[in-house]
Amino acid sequence: MGRRNFFSTYAICVAIASLVSGCSVPNLESENCTAGRETVKKLYSQHFGSEMSSDPEALRQRDKFLTNTLIEELRSADLPSKDYFTRTGDTPTAFRVGTCEESGPTSVKIQVILLWRSRETNRQAEVHAEVIEQDHNWLVNKVFE
Repeated sequence: MGRRNFFSTYAICVAIASLVSGCSVPNLESENCTAGRETVKKLYSQHFGSEMSSDPEALRQRDKFLTNTLIEELRSADLPSKDYFTRTGDTPTAFRVGTCEESGPTSVKIQVILLWRSRETNRQAEVHAEVIEQDHNWLVNKVFE
């Protein structure tokens, strides 16, 4: 009797594990949002990793995530008091990619949540990145508040 209970319990466990592993949550986000989100995540990771520097070498490293229009705009601009990608002069400690809205068949708007964390205070703000598809690549075209 003990052996039969063991095999019955084992069979039930295997059936439950198979059922659980076979079920997954479908991705309800569009392919455009997924692609735009990935570009924004990589750009901001690069930006935060380079300490948000706006020197020419740091900007060149970000070129692969930016449209030519934005690259030219950044190269021709005077060094601003605010960082272009965070729209602030106060350096955030972290970021999180938020919601996505489709703006057209080849354009999405991605929310970027900026976080400041310290012992004294925690606060957040947000900016938005317009990401467009160009030549089968999703590139940031503009960042705005």
